[in-house]
Amino acid sequence: MLHHPSDSGFQRVATDVIDLFELQWQLLSVDGEEAKRRAIKAGVFGALALVVAFASMCGLVLGVGWLLHEQFNWSVSTGLLVTSGIGFVLASIAGLIGAILVGKASQSLAETKSEFAENMRWIKSVIAMILLTKPTRHLNHKDRNNVKYERTSE
Repeated sequence: MLHHPSDSGFQRVATDVIDLFELQWQLLSVDGEEAKRRAIKAGVFGALALVVAFASMCGLVLGVGWLLHEQFNWSVSTGLLVTSGIGFVLASIAGLIGAILVGKASQSLAETKSEFAENMRWIKSVIAMILLTKPTRHLNHKDRNNVKYERTSE
């Protein structure tokens, strides 16, 4: 970004910081849309797993448990217990798929998070440099990249 020659160092840094935050916000909004899309998909699968598990569990447990009782001469309680265990395994698998999809949705924000952390480190280092150093001569906007700094004794 080009700065007016009369701008102070702090004004230039403040302008650059504002530009950086604007770019960071744009990156967050783009990555946020992707994360939202993935989170909705994960939420649908998670809700589907819960609805199917709860809606069919009672009928399935009773029906298959009674079938096991009749076919294998098991007690009714043993048949119901085996059927309930199978139902919970299936619900766990569906829940695991939902959890994996939630993890993928949060991974899409990882780049934004690392970019933001890098930007914060840059801002901190620039502000620290401004507070601890001073330019050896007055600069115009064309030669500000060739600045030599010296430590202040303050």
